[in-house]
Amino acid sequence: EHLLKSPQLSAAEPASLDMFSMMRLDLLQPCMRHNSTALIIAVVHAFWHHSSHAQLGRIPVLMKEQLRPLLQTEAQLVCVFQLVGPFLNRFSVDIARKVFDVTLELYHALAKVDSCVKEFIHQDAICDVLYHIKYMFTGDSIKPDLEGIIRGLRPDLQRRLRFITHLNLSTIQSGSTNSSNNVATSCNASSSGTTTTSTSSSSTGGSSTSGGSNVNNGANAASASASNSLGNCNNTAGPTI
Repeated sequence: EHLLKSPQLSAAEPASLDMFSMMRLDLLQPCMRHNSTALIIAVVHAFWHHSSHAQLGRIPVLMKEQLRPLLQTEAQLVCVFQLVGPFLNRFSVDIARKVFDVTLELYHALAKVDSCVKEFIHQDAICDVLYHIKYMFTGDSIKPDLEGIIRGLRPDLQRRLRFITHLNLSTIQSGSTNSSNNVATSCNASSSGTTTTSTSSSSTGGSSTSGGSNVNNGANAASASASNSLGNCNNTAGPTI
């Protein structure tokens, strides 16, 4: 909670330091540019690395009850991915059901931030990690649960994630400048306890001509890119105690 509320992550404007670099202690330590974000992530990784299965099993509840309500910015979302990303493999091996719960919470976190920001800076990297999780850990096991969440995202994210639930381009609404403004207004109103009505832009059709080979090619590319992202997460796991 303290980590997500820190000025570096909760500020509406992007930090001067790239948000991915800001969370990697291995990059900051040689430069003597330590910050609380990288240090806390390293400590959390070290603690979880030595935790029992029962302790790790509480992570989905932590994400749902304590972390998700705090999410307002893209940097906070990236931080959540950085926290849980290195442990997905352990979840899948030791407590398989929890990898589904964690993945579902990541999508809920994405939906929460999507309703609060005008635009995403690193949406390609975020989507690459979600594709990596699908093809390496979850498959189609939670596809029915994810479809409703993905359909509620902004059109840009729907297009990028359409192969996870096999959405057709013709079913994806086209975005507009007004829709992004309405999304930000809705988030601000929600945090202050007021209700804001947003007007959705009309959808335009487009035919989907992607075949099975294109799906596989896209999945392989996304998985390779996401492996690098999760590999960077592993570098922050902290020293072995």
